[in-house]
Amino acid sequence: MKSIFAAVTLLSITIFSLNTNVSTVATLRTAVNAVNPGDTVTLAPGTYAVGGDFLISRGGSEAAGYVVIRAAARNTVTISGNYGDQMMLVDKKYVVLENLTLDGGPSYHCLHIKPGAGHLIVRNCTFVGCIDKSVKNSSPVLTPESSTVWQDYMLFENCEGSAGSRNQAIGMLNINGPDYLTVRGCHMHNYSLTEGYACFLKAGGKYPVYENNLVRDCFVGLSFGGGTTGSDFQRRGSVEAFNGIARNNVVVRITDVGLHCNKVTNCRFLNNTLIQTAGIQNQNSSTGISAINNIIMGGSVKSGIISTSNITTSYEASFFWAPDSYNYRLKSSATILIGKGTNIASLCPTDLLGKARPVPPSVGAYEVYSSANEMPIASEIIPENVYDGSILSIGPNPISRSAVITVTLSNDAELMDLGIVTPEGRSVFTFKYGKAAKGRHLFNWNGKNHEGKSVAGGRYLLRLRTDKGNQSRIFTVTE
Repeated sequence: MKSIFAAVTLLSITIFSLNTNVSTVATLRTAVNAVNPGDTVTLAPGTYAVGGDFLISRGGSEAAGYVVIRAAARNTVTISGNYGDQMMLVDKKYVVLENLTLDGGPSYHCLHIKPGAGHLIVRNCTFVGCIDKSVKNSSPVLTPESSTVWQDYMLFENCEGSAGSRNQAIGMLNINGPDYLTVRGCHMHNYSLTEGYACFLKAGGKYPVYENNLVRDCFVGLSFGGGTTGSDFQRRGSVEAFNGIARNNVVVRITDVGLHCNKVTNCRFLNNTLIQTAGIQNQNSSTGISAINNIIMGGSVKSGIISTSNITTSYEASFFWAPDSYNYRLKSSATILIGKGTNIASLCPTDLLGKARPVPPSVGAYEVYSSANEMPIASEIIPENVYDGSILSIGPNPISRSAVITVTLSNDAELMDLGIVTPEGRSVFTFKYGKAAKGRHLFNWNGKNHEGKSVAGGRYLLRLRTDKGNQSRIFTVTE
């Protein structure tokens, strides 16, 4: 069944797109091979046994929009493989994968991102099975760093990955070379305990961000640099990663180190909670590495890292409200952690749940809470963080059914990451993730999330992140 609908009005241009609903592997293949920029393919609930090497061969564009391959709701659609080097492949730009479970079976990878892709958003997806890494992107061979075949601007948000019942996979994300990779709100767990990384970027990528993730029961947690890249596949000399930030992550029960860097430059580990890991490691003479305001319960900050206001101690479950369910909100009794950090508000203004960091902040991913379920209130969320003369607004406020969001950039932005999040920091709707020109940008929002459901009444945060800084605005949605 097909229907035509008008998409979001952006910069006074109305784009029309095609929504195709599919229910079989055959109709899925036909739809994917026919999509145009701005089109959406929605899979009916069920399992789609595609075998292997299932290629998303057509992409979108900056002007006309992404190609979206999605389920209407999470945990309703499984795409499964049973052979091949990879189960699903993407080799074009401007693609969104949303609400899908990708079961790689005996394939090496659930998803393989090939040279020529990029501007890829993977949202609310679950990865299980496979025998190597759940997701891999390949470096192009002997390619200049400015080439458009590098897979820049990749966003993974609210995803989950595990080895599954096959118990062979060794990590969720193996990322090679892209600039502006963001991994946020993801749960990576139960991968190999004897090899691999839950998530790493290497091969010379710039400006990666890992934030608000839960990583547990793996060999190594989050890494800038991973293992060493062969010279033919390096983007920028021998440096594996540049200018990375890992903040507000919880890393638990890791065989080796929870946070890791290898041959990288200017990477920072900020306000992370590490429990039962070997700590934070700088490998192979990385330079400009800093660790600030981290809790390290088991393990240590290794040599070669500029260490500021990190607290290393034995594990004490009584400091946290519900550690058995990975809820590490601080209790008021955790006096050795509360208010013991250094003020880094420009880099880490809120905790994992969106609560404003006081001055001085606590160490670790969470601030202090009065109960296991307490959430930040509006006055505790940073309402704005004005920088560089850029302007962010949303109106009307409160919102009943629709709103207009205005972003006025005072300079060209290498990255505009604009979206709506809950007070818990969970993504509700992402409007833009990529480059943006100086000037005024308009976005319409209909009060719905990416599943097309109207959001509940309450307070939300409109958040803008660019390569120049961050801003946010609180607004209210009425029932």
